Amino acid sequence: MKNKINSHVSLVAFLLLSFAASLANAQSEPDYSRGDWVIGLNATRVLTDEDLRSASAGGAPVPNANLSINNDTTVSFDVSYFLSSQLAFNIFGGIPASPDFS
Repeated sequence: MKNKINSHVSLVAFLLLSFAASLANAQSEPDYSRGDWVIGLNATRVLTDEDLRSASAGGAPVPNANLSINNDTTVSFDVSYFLSSQLAFNIFGGIPASPDFS
């Protein structure tokens, strides 16, 4: 019973601190305002590591079939235009991943 009370007290304390932090953040000036542009460039890891131990063609199994697809790293970007301090239009794109098939 004592652990249950302690966990409730901890939860209430956490929620109160979170609420106080959000109020403090809401009163500060926004990072971006209307008309601001933000451009980001990222390295993106595409996780497609897969192995297929059996395959079929035309409904018949292919003997000794084994397919492997490896992970890949590529470049992505995003461009944002702020319509207000809280709303932005965002475009995301990048170079398609080219994993190795074997």
